[in-house]
Amino acid sequence: MQVLVSDPKELDKIREREFDITKERIEKILAAGANVILTTKGIDDMSLKYFVEAGAIACRRVPKEDLRYQPLSVPV
Repeated sequence: MQVLVSDPKELDKIREREFDITKERIEKILAAGANVILTTKGIDDMSLKYFVEAGAIACRRVPKEDLRYQPLSVPV
């Protein structure tokens, strides 16, 4: 998607709204009870800051192999 903006104030409004959308999504993740977030994709620094401030741990670029569920062998 391409957005052409000629007014710097309008560009600032767009960026601020993008930050607000990101923060709202992070708040929804945290409200669901998550305190550890693992993703195979990237997480920008601003988003990491929000997670840290909320007391959550967010790890980016985790290999898919590490995200697969591995049941533990527990002796009975």
